[in-house]
Parts: sequence; structure tokens; C-alpha cells
Amino acid sequence: MLMAVESRVPGRFRAIVRDCTALQRRYHGCTDAELTARYQRLRALAGRRSPPRYLMAHTFAVGREAARRALGMAHRPMQLLGAAAVAHNRIAEIATGEGKTITLFLAAVFHALPGNGVHVMTANPYLATRDAAALAPAYRLLGLTVHALPETADREQRRLAYAADVTYGTVTEFGFDHLRDNLVTDPADRVRRGAPVAILDEADAVLVDEANTPLVLTTSTGSPTSPRVSALAAAVPQLAPVLDYRGNLAAGTVGYTDHGWQRLRHLCAATPDAWCSPSFLTSAQNALAAHLLYEAGRDYLVDQGQVVLLDVHTGRSLPGRRLSDGLHQALEAKENVPVHADPVPQASISVQRFLRQYRALGGVSGTVITEAAELHDTYRLPVVRIPAHRPLRREDLPDQLYLTAAKRDIALIDQAASAHSQGRSVLISAPSIAVVRSLSTRLTKVGICHQVLTAEHDDVEAAIVAGAGELGAVTVATALAGRGTDIRLGGPVGAMAQRIRGLGGLLVLSAGRSTSRRTDRQLAGRAGRQGDPGATRFLLSAEDDLLLDNAPSELRRLVDASPPHPGTPLVGWPVDRLVHRAQAVADWRRFAERRQTRRYDEVIGHQDKVVTRSRNEILTGDLREVLAALAFRGSEWSPDTLRLLDPRPWPAVTYSGPDGITVAVQDRIADALTRQRDEEIRVRLLAVVDQAWAEHLQVLLAHQDASHTAVWSRTDPAEEFRRLAIISYRELRLRTRRDLLRALLHDQPLAKLPKRAREAP
Repeated sequence: MLMAVESRVPGRFRAIVRDCTALQRRYHGCTDAELTARYQRLRALAGRRSPPRYLMAHTFAVGREAARRALGMAHRPMQLLGAAAVAHNRIAEIATGEGKTITLFLAAVFHALPGNGVHVMTANPYLATRDAAALAPAYRLLGLTVHALPETADREQRRLAYAADVTYGTVTEFGFDHLRDNLVTDPADRVRRGAPVAILDEADAVLVDEANTPLVLTTSTGSPTSPRVSALAAAVPQLAPVLDYRGNLAAGTVGYTDHGWQRLRHLCAATPDAWCSPSFLTSAQNALAAHLLYEAGRDYLVDQGQVVLLDVHTGRSLPGRRLSDGLHQALEAKENVPVHADPVPQASISVQRFLRQYRALGGVSGTVITEAAELHDTYRLPVVRIPAHRPLRREDLPDQLYLTAAKRDIALIDQAASAHSQGRSVLISAPSIAVVRSLSTRLTKVGICHQVLTAEHDDVEAAIVAGAGELGAVTVATALAGRGTDIRLGGPVGAMAQRIRGLGGLLVLSAGRSTSRRTDRQLAGRAGRQGDPGATRFLLSAEDDLLLDNAPSELRRLVDASPPHPGTPLVGWPVDRLVHRAQAVADWRRFAERRQTRRYDEVIGHQDKVVTRSRNEILTGDLREVLAALAFRGSEWSPDTLRLLDPRPWPAVTYSGPDGITVAVQDRIADALTRQRDEEIRVRLLAVVDQAWAEHLQVLLAHQDASHTAVWSRTDPAEEFRRLAIISYRELRLRTRRDLLRALLHDQPLAKLPKRAREAP
């Protein structure tokens, strides 16, 4: 039985490390050609079900020697332990700077033995390209091919990338290719080789933070925008809090009061018909959410007349992505930029559902132990904590709580200036791009040269992060900017590293705590890399959203009991308890949201799986068997229905009952098969299935929105959604079968197929 957290590294993993170490001398004396030949022999043994311990130990030993020769890197025992955990389908928690990238190399080399392909998923496209290029010499030495999957790759480049033994990319790119492959009309157009093995770098970001992120393929244009969107955006700011609307900003829920609805109707001069329409009610709710829940600089940017979303976890801009169900239009109207039509979804899958399709799954992360129970419940993935190569020497200084954000920022700048004057490297973290820019302005005013990092350009941020450990360097960044790039004391080449160690190493200062304890651990992990000295300090204010949204009563009691001087912070266990309480509440809310979303996603996923299977039967199966199944549903047809499907006269047997209808339909199908090419029929039928599923997907999204009103009748929203989805799915099946028969019997020239879908997650 697997446990969520394996408190000790399993003995069989340590045994593999011992075996690998013992074999090292044998392979050290091999020539490059002999090393390649040895790995190829291991690939042959993999198909004969050789003992896993033997196979893994020898594979690791060969891969370790290849990395030493091609990269100049020798795997340490702890990295071998991490590779063994990942190869056994675990998530290995490995501290920052302990070599996660080279650890994943060995796991990929092992999983590549059968030749079915390995997908290594990184935090962003830049890291995928960087890691694939950096590790390519070691892969080539073993006779393996490796490719990156860039965002700009065309179909042939993607097919080439997937044909490689190891493919590096982001979960977004892999997921969209899966959706595109499910919409092809010719099996030869597919680019992927199925879902073999997925290895995740920064696994917590993919498995937890992005788990519910929908990957959506859409058509290029949707329905035109309504003039009421702009009218609502102008009206909502005129409403009064409490009197006209209420909600819980921390939970992301807002709504109008009865007085608010009436005032909104008056401000928009809405007619009774428009007032009662579902589209108006949805637009009104979106306008309120855009006004209260989304903040420029934190959730999105306005760039060249467009609203560009920001990743809530990293602060990275997400060009091309749009919020669904009219919410993005509400943001555009709020910012008074051109309002674009919402694209129409063609296919969708959540990151969680996509990853669960892989035959094997494993990965690494610097901070995942706190999410172990959820990972085990959702993915059946145990977490193993790998010991650090050297003891941690980082000093985590006590949190400081100030009355105002302005006083906190002044204190933060003072502490950064003090450390900078000694020549110490300083990393300042802020919760949003707006705060980063504010702190940057303050640093400039006091004459401190610094670098600003806002996670907007992956390649630039990697270079800045790599230099953040240089003597006297000051870097201001959003919390997770530059993730995947180590901060080495002395910079990339290690110049002056010893002097910086003598000054205390890297100092990490944060303007507030994150809503997630895991994010704070990731930030703290920037300091004290590989046993280096370092220090961290979190400076909070009584105006921080974390405290106001999640522990307002506790915050009020603490400030009232020990009112500090405006420039003097509160410190000690009361502050620690307050922060722990606020983060625990925030973590629970996010977990509850993910759990609820998973219940919705399971319903959609089950229906999607059935429709995809039916589609593949049309695409690659025996077409006559597929069409015969239509004919045997005579009980679903009536003579009137058949006349609508095909206006030509039907034989008398059609009116003798279900059996007669079945015979008549069989004859018409057989006649159509003699007059049309199979390829033409397949394309015609696939277009019907794709159009029906696209329409059904929009219905499901509407049901999901409507299901939230079930709480008014004390009904579980997820169960209400399940009920509505089942009803709609039955209608979909019946309607699709009729449309398939109509498309076959009409025998008309093929209609122009929809334009190729584009990405719009």
C-alpha cells in the first residue's frame, strides 16, 4: 500500500544507488562506442522483463558516466536517490540548487529504454529549450535523440519532436497537441505517439497550481459582442458596497443585492425583456467580478490596447489567453479598450485530466511535501523527501508586522540598503508587478542600482536571476520569477563567492507573505543553496490582503492588544500564529476549490472520453460496422423523422414498425456507401461529431455556471451539474445520431470544414 509521504527513502532505492556506485568503475574504462553499445543492450533487455533493480542500476551507471563525459557533471548519491524515486513513479522533493535537472536526466534515460517516448515537462518554454540543448550531448552519447517542443513549432517540427526518444516542453504544449490530435480527419496528421511517460520538473506547479487550468482549443471567431457590456462596465462603479453588492473577495464570490439589481437596471435603462435574459444576467455578474476581483498589475496588464492576463502563481504574462464566458470582455470594457468577441470552444481538457492519461508519471520539486495528501488522492503519487547533499545553513529571521504597507516598504528598503552597503547580494520579492515597480522606484530614489524581474521574458529573467548572487547585486522580483534557474553566490562563474559567504550569503527580503506556504518555502529556498550561508525575512503589513481576507479578526485582536509605533514592527510568536492561521485558511480555500472543480471535470471527462472513442471508431475503424450501429437503432426513428433526414420517398416497409425502419435505414446506408468514397464519408461524419461536441461543450459550461445557484435550494452544485450534464448528454447522443444519418444520406458535396482551431486556454 502506497503512503502519501514516505518518511524515509525506501531501502530499494538506496540499494540501487549502492549497485550503481559499485558498477561505476566498470563503465569508467569503456570507450564512448562501448558505452553506447551497453545502453543499447539494456534497451534490448528492457523488452524481456529483466529484474527492475538490475536494469535500473546498470542504466543509471551508464547514464551517470555519459553525463560525466559529455557534461562534466558527476551525479552525487542524493541525485541518484532522486532519480530512483522519479523512475519508480514518485514525486521527489529535492532542495533548491541540488541538481533537479541532472536528476531528471537519469530518470528520462531509464524510461527511454522501451523506446515509447518520454515527455519532460518544464516550468516554461525557455527552460525546455535550455535543458534539451544542455543535455543533448549526454543523450547522444547513449544513442538517444532529444528535441524541444517550442511554442512556434509547425506540424512537421512537432512530429519530429515527438519522434525523439526524449521530448522537452511545457504541459501546455503537450496538452494542446493532444487536443489537436483528437480533431484530425486523417490519422496521418497526428503528431504524438500516445501518452507514454511524463516527467515533471517543478511538479507542484503543474500538479497543484495548474491542475484545474483548462486547455481549450477554439475557433477563430465567436459571436459578436453586445453593447450592454460597455454599459455595464460604466454602471457598476456607480454602485455602493453593501447596499448594492456584497461578497467575499478572498473566496472570489460577489453578487448584487435586490437594491443593486434595481439600481443597475435603472443605470443601464434595461428593458424588461433584456433584464430577464440569461445573457444580460451573466454580463452583469461578469461586470461586477471584473470591477471587484480583478486588479490591473496583479491579475492582468493593459498592453497596446489589449488586456493581457498574468499568471497568478508566477506573475508571468500570458499573451493570447482569454478568460471564458464573457469575463475577458468585461475586463476589456472596464479598461476601455476594444472589446473582442469570445472565441467558440472546440475541445477542452484540464491539465489534471490530461496528465492522468499518462501510463507513468513522476517528477521533482523543491517544495511539495505540504501537498502530499492531495497528490496521493488525485494522482496516486507518493512523495519522497530526498536528503540534501550538505546541511542547511540558512537563517530564517522572524517575521515583522507593520501597521501600514508604506512603513513596511520603508523598512524593507532600509534593510536592503544596509546589506547592500556591506557588499551583500540581496533579493527582494514582491507579490505583484505593481509592488515590484513601487519598490524599484524607492530603491532608485536612495541611489541603489538594481535589476527588476517581473517574469515577463523567460530568457532575460534567467540571466538576471543567475547574476542575483553577485557581490553587491540587488534584484527586485515577483515571487516565482526566474524559477528553474539557480542563484549561485558570486554569479554564474562564482567570482567573489567566498567573500559573499563571509558577508552572510544571499539575503532574501519579501514584501509580505504569499497566500501559500509552499510559495514562501520556494522563495526562502533561494538562499542557502547547497550549504551556503544565507538569510530570509518576511515583512508584512496590517494592510496585506492575506491577513485582511483570511484572518481579519485575529489581526484586529493582535493590533489592538499590542499597538506598535507606526515605524516599529510587531515580532514573535503572535505574528507567526497570525500568519499560520491566514495561510491555512487560504490553502484550505484553494484546496476546496480544486476539489470542487475536479468533480465538475470528472463529469466532462467521462463524456469526452466516450465521444472521443466514438470519433476514433469513425476515423480508424470499420466504417460499415459504425454505420450498421446507426441502422439498428430503429426504435429511435419514426417515419416522420426519416422524411426530415432524407426527403426522398421511403419504401412501404418503413411504416411497419421498428424492424421495418431498421431494414429501410440499412438499405439507404448501403446505397450511400456504394455512391461515396469512404474517405469522404469519414470526413463528413467527423465534422458532424466535432460540431456536436463543440456545441455540447458550450452547454456544459453554461450548466456549470448555472449550477452554482443550486445552493439557494440547498442542493450540491456539483451534483446539480452532473444531473444537467447527463440530460444534455442524452440529447447530444440522439441528436448526433440523427445528424450523422442526415450527413450520410444527403450525399451532397462536402461543406467547408471549420478553420483550424487555435489556442485560447
